[in-house]
Amino acid sequence: MSRFRSLRCGAVLIFGLATFAFGQQRKPDPAAAEVRKVIQDGNTAWGEARVAHDRATFEKMLSPDFFVQLPEKKVSRQEFIDLISTVSPKGRLTRFDPIVLTVEAAGDAWEAVILERLEYERKSEDGKSQKGLALWVTKDKWKKTGDKWQIYSSVAVSNEIWNDNPPPLSLWAPKGA
Repeated sequence: MSRFRSLRCGAVLIFGLATFAFGQQRKPDPAAAEVRKVIQDGNTAWGEARVAHDRATFEKMLSPDFFVQLPEKKVSRQEFIDLISTVSPKGRLTRFDPIVLTVEAAGDAWEAVILERLEYERKSEDGKSQKGLALWVTKDKWKKTGDKWQIYSSVAVSNEIWNDNPPPLSLWAPKGA
């Protein structure tokens, strides 16, 4: 009898916690679907610009006070543009596919969690070609000023890099898929 009572009390406690957690979730924002499309389209254009090292697009898409927060340092807008618009003699970016995972209102801006799939080719020290693959998760802040959307910040949440072989993840579809 006491075992049954313990199980019943445990079930009630779990149900209560689940109900509480469900009640704490945010209500859907009706504007989120439209903003998600804007941010996904913007990220698609960003990915194309990254592969092309398109400085003009970077200048247009990044707000004047834009910054990137990496784990070890904060990178200014100009430093970031200089870095990503310069073609490296050691290798080249061949893929930058972003996916918007979440979108959330943040005051007068929107924060989006982005999954970025990158591929690049480089030469090893012995001159052999190597393929690099990287998965980044960022939290980016977008804001509409007038009729123009711009990126205000990008915070690196996490990343992982693989050499030569695709990551062991089902979401790593071949380029173009």
